[in-house]
Amino acid sequence: MAGTQPLRICPRCGGVIQAIYEKKGPNGKTYYYAYHKGGRQCYLGPSVYTYVTKTHEDLRLTLYGAVEPERLVEYLERLVEAVDLEAMKEEHVRRIIRAMAKLMRRWQVHQQRQKRQRRQA
Repeated sequence: MAGTQPLRICPRCGGVIQAIYEKKGPNGKTYYYAYHKGGRQCYLGPSVYTYVTKTHEDLRLTLYGAVEPERLVEYLERLVEAVDLEAMKEEHVRRIIRAMAKLMRRWQVHQQRQKRQRRQA
């Protein structure tokens, strides 16, 4: 998964990230480290959490590490596809719909705010 927004703030320590380096482990997997001013480093995890992903196969969900900024979009797309309207309790479906409606309202407010800012500029 290609990222579009690199991490700037370390999810481990809250410090500013100077650079992110990847290292290949003996198993061939890629692991990421954040480097901070003064040479301090924080482990950010793997690109893909293979072991944990196995427990989410029913959702067709691959769990990604923090260095993958598009992971939220991927998660939401997969989860929407995984909703089984026939098998799921009605209340759970309603909760999902309310969450999606809330996201849509936030998007509309965001769009209106951007429109105002463009007009003022």
